[in-house]
Amino acid sequence: MTSGGRRFGIGFYLAVAFLGLSALAAITGTLWLPDPSPMADEICLPLARISPGTRVEFIRYAPANAGNSNGSGSILPITSWKQEQDSMKVFLFNGEGSQTTPAAYAVRDLIPARNGSLVHTRRYWLGTDKSGGDMLSRLVTGGRISLGVGFCAVLISMIIGISAGLSAGYYGGRADRILTWLMGVMWSIPSMLLALAVSFALGKGFVPILIAIGLSTWVDVARMVRGQVLSLREREYVLAAKVLGLSDLRIMLRHILPNLRGILLIVATSNFASAILLEAGLSFLGLGIPPPAPSWGGMVRDHYGMIVSGPVYLALLPGLTIMASVMSFHLISSALRDR
Repeated sequence: MTSGGRRFGIGFYLAVAFLGLSALAAITGTLWLPDPSPMADEICLPLARISPGTRVEFIRYAPANAGNSNGSGSILPITSWKQEQDSMKVFLFNGEGSQTTPAAYAVRDLIPARNGSLVHTRRYWLGTDKSGGDMLSRLVTGGRISLGVGFCAVLISMIIGISAGLSAGYYGGRADRILTWLMGVMWSIPSMLLALAVSFALGKGFVPILIAIGLSTWVDVARMVRGQVLSLREREYVLAAKVLGLSDLRIMLRHILPNLRGILLIVATSNFASAILLEAGLSFLGLGIPPPAPSWGGMVRDHYGMIVSGPVYLALLPGLTIMASVMSFHLISSALRDR
């Protein structure tokens, strides 16, 4: 059977399914996650490190004279409650092993749940982190950020790499020598070191991270494109286009670039994995996406000490998510290359 008729392996379909489900969960997360806030940053210290699957009752306290800006109020976990006409008497949960505290709140200062009840319920399927944030919500929201950063960084690297590779391979001569020298210099610098330098220069934030990762991964695209263009520029249809008087830009974009779709798809998927690793590494070092936005690398940084002291899953879950995402992109890239 020819290579064009060869089917993909099971690993390819599992990788596509995992990434597809991850993207779907990241896009629709605000509709079903336990923590509905955009950045999954609802923090409640008494709920820190509770076990996976725990169901919690709480009230949302938002006094009118406090100038509550987000309209969600503060989460106050409770163990029991009794509602009277104008007040709510509760016993506040202060953490595992701590005594409860009796308290009373005016009904007008409490935000009701969707069903109209003043008492909210939430199940923490993966438990909570050291600040009381829902792990499931932060993992999914962190996936939205990591996949978004990876996509935008790959787009930047593709634009720079394709432009440099097309110019070097098509024109040759001095342009090729200059761009090849630049690619060699950039290739000699480790990607993480270059990303660190750019991050130090531009500071923290979403845009600096995109620029840092994009500038760290464009060389792979440029070298691959240059090598392909060196052979394609001597093909008959390219020579015929030159004889017809077509501009160099049109020849590169309309006659050469479409023949690079396959190799560009392979490089893009490989660079996507590299972008996720770079973003996670920068966040682990404190130079990535700043809080309160969750990041897989930042979650590992916040909890890696618990590998010794426990609970271990707080550090393992984001680490395993990074590993599964990177492995999925590498499986897709390898399958496309084999095909």
